[in-house]
Amino acid sequence: MKRTGAHHLGLATYDYDGIVEFYTRVLGWAIAWQEVMSGPDGTVHMKHVFFDTGDGSYVSFMCPTADMPNFPTTWATDINSGLGVMNGAYHFAFWAESVEELEEKQARLRQYNHPVTEIIDHEWSKSIYFRAPDGLQLEFCVTTRKFTEEDKLLKPRYQPGNPIYRERPELAARDAAILGMPVERLIAIFGSLEPQVAHERQ
Repeated sequence: MKRTGAHHLGLATYDYDGIVEFYTRVLGWAIAWQEVMSGPDGTVHMKHVFFDTGDGSYVSFMCPTADMPNFPTTWATDINSGLGVMNGAYHFAFWAESVEELEEKQARLRQYNHPVTEIIDHEWSKSIYFRAPDGLQLEFCVTTRKFTEEDKLLKPRYQPGNPIYRERPELAARDAAILGMPVERLIAIFGSLEPQVAHERQ
């Protein structure tokens, strides 16, 4: 089948070493390509890396040095806060092929003591959410069923979420912090209420 999806995502960071450490050691991605970009006098202005996500697509980061002209030393690398939009409006989701693989990715993040949410059921998919060291919100997601014609309609939807958020308030608080939302909203959206009640709470 002809490939038409994203070849790579191009992002920026000011912590090159931290990003390389996170994406290679914690996520287990391989570096596919790196370069140093210099000015005419040889002064290093930018470091650039491409990570292989494992399926032929890539995530790249540019990182300016202190010698890069007209470039800030820090900025809102999470994207959302810099734009003044809600947390999660801009985020990046990567494939998991099965729920079992999703669980493996969650376990790997926890092995490295990296905060990650419980598995959240969106009804047609399941996801885990976490943040890169620079605050960028990331997700691993597995599609759990085929889309239907009804799915194409714009209408309120029920998301089963995860009942653990009603049973374990400390987990709800942890995951609300990862997602950047009030605990009450997390529970209202993802707390596994019955469909009609969940719709009324939203």
